Amino acid sequence: MYDSPSLINTSNYSATGYYTNGSIYRYYDPAEEVWSVSGTCPVPPTTSACTEPTKPTLTVWREYRECGGDSFITLGNNSTAGFPAVVQDRLTGVCYGDPEPVSGNQDDNWVLSRTCVGNTLTYDYIGYDDCTACTGTTTTTTTTTTTTQLPDNAFVVERQSDGFATYVQLDAGFQVGDINVSISTDGSNCYDIQGTVRVTQEVLETLGQITGSCTTTTTTTTTTTEACHAVSLYRAAYEDPFGGSLSGTPQQVCCEEVTAATVYLDTTSLSTATAVYSNDTCSSLNGFKTYYTQDFVNYYDWNGSTLSGPISCPACP
Repeated sequence: MYDSPSLINTSNYSATGYYTNGSIYRYYDPAEEVWSVSGTCPVPPTTSACTEPTKPTLTVWREYRECGGDSFITLGNNSTAGFPAVVQDRLTGVCYGDPEPVSGNQDDNWVLSRTCVGNTLTYDYIGYDDCTACTGTTTTTTTTTTTTQLPDNAFVVERQSDGFATYVQLDAGFQVGDINVSISTDGSNCYDIQGTVRVTQEVLETLGQITGSCTTTTTTTTTTTEACHAVSLYRAAYEDPFGGSLSGTPQQVCCEEVTAATVYLDTTSLSTATAVYSNDTCSSLNGFKTYYTQDFVNYYDWNGSTLSGPISCPACP
Protein backbone atom coordinates (compact mmCIF):
# COMPACT_ATOMS: atom_id res chain seq x y z
CA MET A 1 0.00 0.00 0.00
CA TYR A 2 1.23 3.46 -0.86
CA ASP A 3 0.43 6.97 0.39
CA SER A 4 0.10 8.42 -3.15
CA PRO A 5 -0.21 7.13 -6.77
CA SER A 6 3.26 8.44 -7.66
CA LEU A 7 4.85 5.96 -5.25
CA ILE A 8 3.32 2.82 -6.81
CA ASN A 9 5.90 0.15 -7.82
CA THR A 10 8.50 1.74 -5.50
CA SER A 11 9.74 0.65 -2.10
CA ASN A 12 8.16 3.67 -0.39
CA TYR A 13 5.31 1.79 1.26
CA SER A 14 2.77 3.20 3.74
CA ALA A 15 3.60 3.01 7.43
CA THR A 16 2.90 -0.02 9.57
CA GLY A 17 -0.40 0.15 11.46
CA TYR A 18 -4.16 -0.26 11.52
CA TYR A 19 -6.31 1.31 8.78
CA THR A 20 -10.12 1.71 8.75
CA ASN A 21 -13.01 3.10 6.76
CA GLY A 22 -15.05 3.56 9.93
CA SER A 23 -16.80 0.17 9.64
CA ILE A 24 -13.99 -2.41 9.39
CA TYR A 25 -10.26 -2.32 10.15
CA ARG A 26 -7.13 -4.12 8.77
CA TYR A 27 -3.48 -4.27 9.80
CA TYR A 28 -0.78 -3.51 7.20
CA ASP A 29 2.86 -4.58 7.48
CA PRO A 30 5.04 -3.14 4.67
CA ALA A 31 7.94 -5.44 5.59
CA GLU A 32 5.80 -8.43 4.68
CA GLU A 33 3.97 -6.48 1.93
CA VAL A 34 0.74 -8.04 3.13
CA TRP A 35 -2.45 -7.19 5.03
CA SER A 36 -3.07 -9.16 8.19
CA VAL A 37 -5.64 -9.12 10.97
CA SER A 38 -9.05 -7.68 10.05
CA GLY A 39 -12.37 -7.22 11.76
CA THR A 40 -15.40 -5.04 12.38
CA CYS A 41 -14.84 -1.79 14.27
CA PRO A 42 -16.10 -1.99 17.91
CA VAL A 43 -19.10 0.11 18.93
CA PRO A 44 -17.95 3.30 20.70
CA PRO A 45 -18.88 3.39 24.40
CA THR A 46 -21.92 5.50 25.27
CA THR A 47 -22.13 7.99 28.11
CA SER A 48 -25.26 8.78 30.05
CA ALA A 49 -26.53 12.32 29.62
CA CYS A 50 -26.48 14.69 32.61
CA THR A 51 -29.60 16.88 32.84
CA GLU A 52 -29.46 20.07 34.88
CA PRO A 53 -32.68 20.96 36.76
CA THR A 54 -34.66 24.02 35.63
CA LYS A 55 -34.82 26.96 38.02
CA PRO A 56 -38.36 27.25 39.42
CA THR A 57 -40.28 30.51 39.90
CA LEU A 58 -38.58 32.14 42.89
CA THR A 59 -40.92 33.34 45.64
CA VAL A 60 -38.70 33.46 48.75
CA TRP A 61 -35.28 35.10 49.14
CA ARG A 62 -32.51 35.18 51.73
CA GLU A 63 -29.51 37.51 51.89
CA TYR A 64 -26.24 35.85 53.01
CA ARG A 65 -23.22 37.70 54.35
CA GLU A 66 -19.64 36.56 53.63
CA CYS A 67 -18.16 34.66 56.56
CA GLY A 68 -15.67 37.07 58.10
CA GLY A 69 -16.24 39.62 55.33
CA ASP A 70 -18.54 42.42 54.13
CA SER A 71 -19.86 41.13 50.80
CA PHE A 72 -23.41 39.84 50.33
CA ILE A 73 -25.27 37.50 47.98
CA THR A 74 -29.03 37.03 47.52
CA LEU A 75 -30.35 33.53 46.81
CA GLY A 76 -33.94 32.52 46.06
CA ASN A 77 -36.15 29.44 46.25
CA ASN A 78 -39.77 28.47 45.66
CA SER A 79 -40.18 27.50 49.32
CA THR A 80 -39.02 28.69 52.74
CA ALA A 81 -37.34 25.29 53.11
CA GLY A 82 -34.00 24.54 51.41
CA PHE A 83 -31.93 27.48 52.74
CA PRO A 84 -28.80 26.14 54.54
CA ALA A 85 -27.35 28.04 57.51
CA VAL A 86 -24.13 28.54 55.50
CA VAL A 87 -23.46 28.15 51.76
CA GLN A 88 -20.23 27.95 49.79
CA ASP A 89 -20.04 29.22 46.20
CA ARG A 90 -18.64 26.21 44.35
CA LEU A 91 -16.89 28.36 41.73
CA THR A 92 -15.23 30.90 44.07
CA GLY A 93 -14.96 28.89 47.28
CA VAL A 94 -16.31 31.85 49.30
CA CYS A 95 -18.56 30.97 52.28
CA TYR A 96 -21.64 32.97 53.27
CA GLY A 97 -23.82 32.76 56.41
CA ASP A 98 -26.38 34.63 58.56
CA PRO A 99 -29.31 34.37 56.08
CA GLU A 100 -31.92 37.13 56.48
CA PRO A 101 -35.31 37.48 54.70
CA VAL A 102 -35.17 40.05 51.87
CA SER A 103 -37.03 40.95 48.68
CA GLY A 104 -35.64 39.63 45.39
CA ASN A 105 -36.50 38.78 41.78
CA GLN A 106 -36.32 35.94 39.27
CA ASP A 107 -32.84 37.03 38.13
CA ASP A 108 -31.34 36.03 41.50
CA ASN A 109 -29.53 32.66 41.71
CA TRP A 110 -31.42 29.57 42.88
CA VAL A 111 -30.07 28.23 46.18
CA LEU A 112 -30.60 24.62 44.99
CA SER A 113 -29.18 25.05 41.47
CA ARG A 114 -26.98 22.21 40.18
CA THR A 115 -24.53 22.01 37.28
CA CYS A 116 -23.25 18.99 35.34
CA VAL A 117 -19.56 18.59 36.26
CA GLY A 118 -17.91 15.58 34.62
CA ASN A 119 -21.37 14.19 33.85
CA THR A 120 -22.31 14.43 37.55
CA LEU A 121 -24.88 16.86 38.97
CA THR A 122 -23.11 19.10 41.48
CA TYR A 123 -24.65 21.77 43.73
CA ASP A 124 -23.56 25.32 42.86
CA TYR A 125 -24.06 26.34 46.50
CA ILE A 126 -22.82 23.71 48.98
CA GLY A 127 -24.55 23.75 52.37
CA TYR A 128 -22.80 23.75 55.79
CA ASP A 129 -23.93 24.04 59.40
CA ASP A 130 -21.66 27.00 60.22
CA CYS A 131 -18.88 29.19 58.84
CA THR A 132 -16.15 27.21 60.63
CA ALA A 133 -17.20 23.98 58.90
CA CYS A 134 -17.28 25.78 55.55
CA THR A 135 -14.00 27.72 55.73
CA GLY A 136 -12.10 25.22 57.86
CA THR A 137 -10.69 28.05 59.97
CA THR A 138 -11.57 29.59 63.33
CA THR A 139 -11.31 33.38 63.56
CA THR A 140 -10.66 34.97 66.96
CA THR A 141 -11.24 38.71 67.25
CA THR A 142 -9.43 40.51 70.07
CA THR A 143 -9.89 44.14 68.94
CA THR A 144 -12.55 46.11 70.84
CA THR A 145 -14.25 48.89 68.88
CA THR A 146 -17.02 51.29 69.82
CA THR A 147 -19.53 52.26 67.14
CA THR A 148 -22.74 54.25 67.16
CA GLN A 149 -25.54 52.11 65.73
CA LEU A 150 -28.47 54.04 64.31
CA PRO A 151 -31.85 52.61 65.38
CA ASP A 152 -33.85 50.43 63.00
CA ASN A 153 -36.66 52.26 61.23
CA ALA A 154 -38.60 49.49 59.44
CA PHE A 155 -40.23 46.14 60.18
CA VAL A 156 -39.35 42.96 58.28
CA VAL A 157 -42.67 41.18 57.57
CA GLU A 158 -43.22 37.77 55.96
CA ARG A 159 -46.31 36.76 53.99
CA GLN A 160 -47.99 33.72 55.52
CA SER A 161 -49.06 32.19 52.20
CA ASP A 162 -45.60 31.73 50.67
CA GLY A 163 -42.88 33.19 52.93
CA PHE A 164 -42.33 36.30 50.77
CA ALA A 165 -40.51 38.94 52.86
CA THR A 166 -40.68 42.72 52.55
CA TYR A 167 -40.32 45.90 54.64
CA VAL A 168 -42.93 48.26 56.11
CA GLN A 169 -42.63 51.38 58.24
CA LEU A 170 -42.33 51.00 62.02
CA ASP A 171 -45.55 51.38 64.01
CA ALA A 172 -45.53 51.90 67.80
CA GLY A 173 -48.68 49.80 68.08
CA PHE A 174 -46.93 46.64 66.87
CA GLN A 175 -43.80 44.68 67.75
CA VAL A 176 -41.62 41.81 66.52
CA GLY A 177 -43.50 38.53 66.92
CA ASP A 178 -46.94 39.94 66.14
CA ILE A 179 -48.85 37.83 63.61
CA ASN A 180 -51.87 38.23 61.35
CA VAL A 181 -51.21 41.82 60.37
CA SER A 182 -52.21 43.47 57.10
CA ILE A 183 -50.12 46.00 55.18
CA SER A 184 -51.11 48.83 52.85
CA THR A 185 -49.23 47.48 49.84
CA ASP A 186 -50.86 44.02 49.92
CA GLY A 187 -54.15 44.25 51.75
CA SER A 188 -55.48 40.85 50.65
CA ASN A 189 -52.81 38.79 52.49
CA CYS A 190 -51.78 38.18 56.12
CA TYR A 191 -48.23 38.90 57.32
CA ASP A 192 -46.15 38.13 60.43
CA ILE A 193 -43.57 40.58 61.87
CA GLN A 194 -40.19 38.80 61.81
CA GLY A 195 -37.73 41.53 62.81
CA THR A 196 -36.51 45.09 62.27
CA VAL A 197 -34.01 46.66 59.90
CA ARG A 198 -32.60 50.09 59.09
CA VAL A 199 -33.14 51.48 55.57
CA THR A 200 -32.22 54.76 53.91
CA GLN A 201 -34.61 57.69 54.02
CA GLU A 202 -35.20 57.32 50.29
CA VAL A 203 -36.26 53.67 50.72
CA LEU A 204 -38.34 54.50 53.82
CA GLU A 205 -40.44 56.91 51.77
CA THR A 206 -41.52 54.09 49.44
CA LEU A 207 -42.50 51.59 52.15
CA GLY A 208 -46.07 50.62 53.02
CA GLN A 209 -47.61 50.72 56.47
CA ILE A 210 -49.26 48.23 58.83
CA THR A 211 -53.00 48.84 58.55
CA GLY A 212 -54.22 46.50 61.31
CA SER A 213 -55.19 42.88 61.79
CA CYS A 214 -56.00 40.75 58.75
CA THR A 215 -58.51 38.72 60.77
CA THR A 216 -60.41 41.61 62.39
CA THR A 217 -63.75 42.59 60.88
CA THR A 218 -63.86 46.34 60.32
CA THR A 219 -66.77 48.66 59.58
CA THR A 220 -66.44 50.38 56.21
CA THR A 221 -67.70 53.94 55.92
CA THR A 222 -68.72 54.83 52.38
CA THR A 223 -67.28 58.14 51.27
CA THR A 224 -66.99 59.84 47.94
CA THR A 225 -63.33 59.94 46.88
CA GLU A 226 -61.46 60.77 43.75
CA ALA A 227 -59.93 57.91 41.78
CA CYS A 228 -56.32 57.09 42.65
CA HIS A 229 -53.73 57.40 39.88
CA ALA A 230 -50.13 56.15 39.67
CA VAL A 231 -48.05 58.89 37.98
CA SER A 232 -44.34 58.82 37.09
CA LEU A 233 -42.66 61.93 38.60
CA TYR A 234 -39.23 63.20 39.54
CA ARG A 235 -38.81 64.08 43.21
CA ALA A 236 -36.47 65.33 45.95
CA ALA A 237 -37.58 65.02 49.60
CA TYR A 238 -36.55 67.77 52.06
CA GLU A 239 -38.13 66.61 55.34
CA ASP A 240 -39.16 63.18 56.68
CA PRO A 241 -42.44 62.49 58.59
CA PHE A 242 -40.58 62.88 61.91
CA GLY A 243 -39.30 66.39 61.17
CA GLY A 244 -35.81 65.32 60.13
CA SER A 245 -34.16 67.42 57.41
CA LEU A 246 -33.35 65.76 54.08
CA SER A 247 -31.19 66.98 51.21
CA GLY A 248 -33.85 67.77 48.58
CA THR A 249 -33.88 71.23 46.91
CA PRO A 250 -35.72 72.74 43.91
CA GLN A 251 -32.39 72.89 42.04
CA GLN A 252 -31.80 69.19 42.74
CA VAL A 253 -35.16 68.06 41.34
CA CYS A 254 -34.98 70.42 38.35
CA CYS A 255 -31.31 70.21 37.41
CA GLU A 256 -29.62 67.11 38.79
CA GLU A 257 -29.94 63.58 37.45
CA VAL A 258 -32.79 62.05 39.46
CA THR A 259 -34.67 58.82 38.85
CA ALA A 260 -38.39 58.83 38.03
CA ALA A 261 -40.59 57.22 40.70
CA THR A 262 -44.22 56.13 40.88
CA VAL A 263 -46.27 58.65 42.89
CA TYR A 264 -49.98 58.37 43.74
CA LEU A 265 -52.15 61.40 42.96
CA ASP A 266 -55.87 62.13 42.90
CA THR A 267 -55.58 63.04 39.18
CA THR A 268 -53.45 61.88 36.28
CA SER A 269 -51.36 65.06 36.16
CA LEU A 270 -49.27 66.94 38.70
CA SER A 271 -50.70 70.23 37.41
CA THR A 272 -54.27 69.31 38.44
CA ALA A 273 -53.56 67.23 41.56
CA THR A 274 -54.47 68.46 45.03
CA ALA A 275 -52.73 65.85 47.18
CA VAL A 276 -49.91 63.25 47.18
CA TYR A 277 -50.56 59.82 48.73
CA SER A 278 -48.35 57.02 50.04
CA ASN A 279 -50.37 54.08 48.66
CA ASP A 280 -52.24 52.96 45.56
CA THR A 281 -55.66 53.43 47.20
CA CYS A 282 -55.01 57.10 48.01
CA SER A 283 -56.14 56.42 51.57
CA SER A 284 -53.03 57.81 53.31
CA LEU A 285 -51.24 61.09 52.63
CA ASN A 286 -47.51 60.99 51.91
CA GLY A 287 -45.76 62.13 55.12
CA PHE A 288 -42.55 63.28 53.36
CA LYS A 289 -42.24 66.95 52.40
CA THR A 290 -41.09 66.76 48.79
CA TYR A 291 -40.45 68.77 45.63
CA TYR A 292 -41.94 67.20 42.47
CA THR A 293 -41.61 67.94 38.77
CA GLN A 294 -43.06 66.32 35.68
CA ASP A 295 -41.41 68.37 32.93
CA PHE A 296 -38.28 70.05 34.50
CA VAL A 297 -39.88 73.43 33.65
CA ASN A 298 -42.08 73.84 36.72
CA TYR A 299 -41.99 72.15 40.11
CA TYR A 300 -44.52 71.70 42.94
CA ASP A 301 -44.04 71.76 46.72
CA TRP A 302 -45.85 69.11 48.80
CA ASN A 303 -45.62 70.04 52.51
CA GLY A 304 -47.39 66.93 53.80
CA SER A 305 -50.89 68.38 53.49
CA THR A 306 -50.94 70.97 50.67
CA LEU A 307 -49.59 70.85 47.10
CA SER A 308 -48.36 74.26 45.92
CA GLY A 309 -47.40 75.27 42.40
CA PRO A 310 -46.55 75.53 39.65
CA ILE A 311 -43.28 77.22 40.52
CA SER A 312 -40.72 77.97 37.81
CA CYS A 313 -37.61 75.78 38.03
CA PRO A 314 -34.44 77.69 39.03
CA ALA A 315 -31.74 78.27 36.45
CA CYS A 316 -29.43 75.27 36.22
CA PRO A 317 -25.64 75.77 36.44
